[in-house]
Amino acid sequence: MVSDSAEGVVLAAAQALDAGGAVRITSPEPLGADLLRELPVYSGQERPFPASHVYTWGK
Repeated sequence: MVSDSAEGVVLAAAQALDAGGAVRITSPEPLGADLLRELPVYSGQERPFPASHVYTWGK
């Protein structure tokens, strides 16, 4: 899924997790604490490149 807003990505991630799926979000900026509170605690966070933040949930 691609979205031009962090809110759209978090909404899609929440729906996927509710359906039992796994989620990976890659963002050029870190997600704000207020958005991360909308989701379960993520299982991992990486910074494979200086300009990206990767969050994962599930498998």
